[in-house]
Amino acid sequence: DPENAEAKAQREQVAGLALDDMLGWLRREGEIGIFDATNSTEERRQLILNTCRASGIDLGIVFIETLCTNQAVLEENMRCKVAGSPDFAHMDEDAALEDLRMRIAKYEAVYQTIGEDAEYSYIKLYNMSSRVFVNGCYGRVAQSILPYLMAIHIGPRPVFLARAGEGLGLRTSTTESSIGSQVVKLTKAGEAFSEVLADFIRDQIRTFEELDGDPAAVSRRYSRNLEAFQSTVQQAVAINKARQAEAKTCYDPEEPPGSGPAMPDS
Repeated sequence: DPENAEAKAQREQVAGLALDDMLGWLRREGEIGIFDATNSTEERRQLILNTCRASGIDLGIVFIETLCTNQAVLEENMRCKVAGSPDFAHMDEDAALEDLRMRIAKYEAVYQTIGEDAEYSYIKLYNMSSRVFVNGCYGRVAQSILPYLMAIHIGPRPVFLARAGEGLGLRTSTTESSIGSQVVKLTKAGEAFSEVLADFIRDQIRTFEELDGDPAAVSRRYSRNLEAFQSTVQQAVAINKARQAEAKTCYDPEEPPGSGPAMPDS
C-alpha cells in the first residue's frame, strides 16, 4: 500500500540493503549484477543511479522495463504466478488471483514508466519484444544483452531432451559403440531409434501447433512433470548429419583398426 508510510520505509530499507550487497559483490569479484526490485518510480531509479555512481565502481547501468497490454498473456502469467508462489500456497486459485490483482492495482497507482527523454540507458520491451525501444545502449549491451532480452518469452512450450541413437565410434571395433568419441555411423538399432524419435517429435509439433491458439490449453498440456523416455539402445551419443558426412570422408568404420588415417584427439 503506497499510502502506508511505515511499510514504504521498510521496503526502501530492504531495497537499499540489497543494492549495497550487490555493489559489495561487484567490488569484490562480480562482473554483472541484476538488481531485481520494484524500481517503478523515477525517484527510485535516480536513487539507484546516484548510489551506483557514488560507489566508486566503474559501472555501466541499464534499466530494463517490460510492458504488456495483451490481456490473455497477463491472465495466464498471473495463473502461473499464483500456482508457483509460496505467497499463495494457502489460497485457492480464485482467491489467489484476486489477491494478486489487488497487489498489481497498488503498483499501478504509483507506477511511472521510463520517459523517452530520460538521460540514462534503458531498454523497453513491449508485449514480450513485439516492439523494443533502446536508449543509450552500446558495446556489450547492444551485442549480447539486447539480443538475449529480445529472445525471452513467457509462453509455455515443450522442451525435450533426447539422446541420439547408438553409433560406431572412431576408436572402437566395428561391433562396439563407444562413449565420448566421435561417431561415423549409426548402428541398425541407432537408425531405428532415430526414426521413432523423429516420428514422436513430429507428432508433438502437430499437437503444439493445434493448441498454440489457446495459451491456457498449452499450459495445461505442457506444464506437467517431464516424462522420461528411455530407449532400448544400450548406449547413445550426440551426432548430426554434417559430422557424419565429414567423418566418413576420412574414416571407414568397416576397415580394421589402425588401417585408416590417424585422427587427432578430440
